[in-house]
Amino acid sequence: MFAPERGCGPPCHAMRRAAQAGDATVPKMAPLCVLASWVLDVPLSLNFQPFETGVLVVTIMLVGFTIVNGESSWLIGVMLVVAYCSLSAAFFVHVDPPEVLELYVPPAA
Repeated sequence: MFAPERGCGPPCHAMRRAAQAGDATVPKMAPLCVLASWVLDVPLSLNFQPFETGVLVVTIMLVGFTIVNGESSWLIGVMLVVAYCSLSAAFFVHVDPPEVLELYVPPAA
């Protein structure tokens, strides 16, 4: 499992394990989502626009800064939930530029 580290108790191991579980899931789920989109005839590409890439970088940094010291509290958890809700709201109101939308609209037959 994990090698014991000095000053790192069970909460540190739990946070590290949760981060590693996410790392193991993504490489398996992304190709499955693309294959499912082909079967369902739904346009899905892995061509991320700057907004999506920025949000991904922000979430990776947010989680990294949260688990770097190996300690957590309820306030940190609440701050993460608020951050993820605000990012969700940003995706809800975000509008792609017209040239991006043209990539996803199938040509008329």
